[in-house]
Amino acid sequence: MLLDYIAQIDDVKTNNRSNAETLLMEYSFETQMDHESWYWVSFPVLNTRTNGMLQASEFFRELLELGEDNIGNPIPTYLDEITWVDGGDPEPIHLQWLTNDWSPNQYSHTVSSPQGYKIKLLTNTPNTVTLKESGFKTPDTLQFPLYENVENWIGYFKDGPQSPRDAFSNILNDIVLIKAKNWSLYRDPSTGQLTGKQGTLNYGDMVIVVTNNDHTFQWSNNSVVPPIIKQIPKAFTFDEKPDYIPVYVNLPDSLVSVIKEIGLYVDGVCKGAVVVEDNIEQISAYVDSVTELSQGNVEYVFSYEESKSHAGGLASISLNPSRIQAKYGVSGNKYPYFEVNFNTDALENMVPPEFAIGQNYPNPFNPSTTLSYTLPESARVRLDIYNLKGQLVNTLVDSQQDTGHHSSVWNGKDMNNSNVASGVYLYRLSSPHKSITRKMLLMK
Repeated sequence: MLLDYIAQIDDVKTNNRSNAETLLMEYSFETQMDHESWYWVSFPVLNTRTNGMLQASEFFRELLELGEDNIGNPIPTYLDEITWVDGGDPEPIHLQWLTNDWSPNQYSHTVSSPQGYKIKLLTNTPNTVTLKESGFKTPDTLQFPLYENVENWIGYFKDGPQSPRDAFSNILNDIVLIKAKNWSLYRDPSTGQLTGKQGTLNYGDMVIVVTNNDHTFQWSNNSVVPPIIKQIPKAFTFDEKPDYIPVYVNLPDSLVSVIKEIGLYVDGVCKGAVVVEDNIEQISAYVDSVTELSQGNVEYVFSYEESKSHAGGLASISLNPSRIQAKYGVSGNKYPYFEVNFNTDALENMVPPEFAIGQNYPNPFNPSTTLSYTLPESARVRLDIYNLKGQLVNTLVDSQQDTGHHSSVWNGKDMNNSNVASGVYLYRLSSPHKSITRKMLLMK
């Protein structure tokens, strides 16, 4: 997700592009303290005049800033990883920190507007990082290659938003998959049609496309449409991954008007959520494998408005695995998806949350892990970490909290902000009426 961009037109003219206007672009990314986020982005404005400005080492300079650890070694300040797919390669390329330097081959990569990127920032720096780029807008008519039967990560650099069917109209019949950060379309082998959740392609987006054949492609000249900007869920917190498995949720009108958000939990851990705005919504499920969704303890949690028959708040429903089996498009087993249908009886079958805490995720972990828990009513709760001697290591939560699902991240530090040793630790959730204790393993 590209959080922000600003275009300011200067009156600067250049000798080699006398009719071109220089634009000042600001691409802003916000770091997260409580969860991991990946941004799917592209860069429509580039400095093509000055030598070396498009090398990754220069273009991403603000993101590549370094600091020092407690003993003076260089460490990244903001960036965890930048990933892209280049030139029809089947595997992604990674620009990341390797012991004492950024990966050298990717450091010299040349940034271009048709190239899409996934960017992940570190989770321990509460700042907004902005890339400032003064240059020229890439022409909408620029042609670039698409490669058959591999993921093409491409940037959308047209000024106006388009629907994916319009944007790819020249090659639509050859496409088997279109995948953006919050929506995706698969070609159904039974109908031959693209199916799923459709959004819009907006200026600065990155989208993944898989085709049956090679193409020399340019964005279509079709009419623009109003942009669809998907809202960020507020009731649920989850860690994103570089990729996701889409779960399409079908709702009748009567539920669309009541349900505000839906969170998807696997074995007590939130794996994705969506703000409900339409009859068909997509939850991007950030899981490690398809078996988590087809064999795990899958629970859907609804944040809903108050109605005549229900108080506002949270409630959940668990589905039999037979209702959530994976489906596949014509691209085969590489791209599974799920479909879930909820009818008007769904609210009647939902239950309020219980006092519970799930297994931390990941486990074992290094250096941080997420502890998720639910409260059946508003209460003052504590979430404490102990060592095996029963000594208090840290207190993550000590406050009044509302009914529903909550989560907290432990970064492997004690109350003095010092790193603790590897080993087994206990975490205890307690309220005035009940407490639960579980084990976890820190492995360095």
